[in-house]
Amino acid sequence: MSRLNTGSSTRARPCGAAEAPGHAVRPRRALRTRITALLGIQHPIVQDGMMWIGTAEMASAVSNAGGLGILTALTQPTPDALRHEIARRREMTGKPLGVNLTILPSVSPPPCADDRRAIIECGVRAVETPGSPTARSST
Repeated sequence: MSRLNTGSSTRARPCGAAEAPGHAVRPRRALRTRITALLGIQHPIVQDGMMWIGTAEMASAVSNAGGLGILTALTQPTPDALRHEIARRREMTGKPLGVNLTILPSVSPPPCADDRRAIIECGVRAVETPGSPTARSST
């Protein structure tokens, strides 16, 4: 049976709170990794492609917080709408972005080739691709 240690005088502080009154709060330092350098981001956090909420607003919030914001191509009804969403996201922030390109086989497959063309034409350099590699590699 575990017991709560109540004999300690140490109290929890909110994240970033000073050690004691009058002491300065230490600034947060970015964690530098190969992925942060490669993607040009401050923190090694990559937003997942989230259907219906992977919009310019969500991707901008993640990018502005120091991670890689991801737009979801499948949330957009057409490749032209995807181009427009990429442009909207770039108007919101100049920070790096990526696009989630779904390649799952389905009864009604998404327009992967057209979305891919839109992503390339817009100069997006990071693409996240969920899907089944076995469906593509079995031939």
